Amino acid sequence: MSAIGPIRQLGYVTQDVEAAAMHWINKGIAGPFFLMKGAVFGEWNSEGKTASATLDIAFGQSGDVMIELITPRDGALDLYRSELLKTRICNPHHLGYLVKDLEAVGQSLDTEKRVVRATLDSKNYFEYYDTRPLFGQFTEIIQDCPENQQFIDFAKKAASEWDGKTEPLREASSLG
Repeated sequence: MSAIGPIRQLGYVTQDVEAAAMHWINKGIAGPFFLMKGAVFGEWNSEGKTASATLDIAFGQSGDVMIELITPRDGALDLYRSELLKTRICNPHHLGYLVKDLEAVGQSLDTEKRVVRATLDSKNYFEYYDTRPLFGQFTEIIQDCPENQQFIDFAKKAASEWDGKTEPLREASSLG
């Protein structure tokens, strides 16, 4: 698994992305968080069935690792259901890796089951693999494209310049 690179993202499922983000912020672990409420994934292919999915998502940085908080709204509930039923503020869901060649890395995970391939837009692809038997959570591989790198760089810069108090929750539209 180390051949695909360092872990770039820790994903958590929560019932409320804003409350979960404030938990991370108040503990001084990550922030600020950028909110994408009602993010629609037009292509959500889950185990051979294509649909759309709507999620509330918050992203914040903790050093070089992005923290992703997810609340499924519709269409993606199966992938998140077991974690959503837990009562913790944040429930571990996935390890995320930024990769240049999504197909090649996906093939290297051939002992695992791909459970989702999705797009947010025409350039932003990601896939989830069921690696729970190995790591206790899913593995997400994310297309390394200029748009995703720009998003990561912006979030890292925001975190490094943040005073820990001003605008702890920000709309993702402020990403520029």
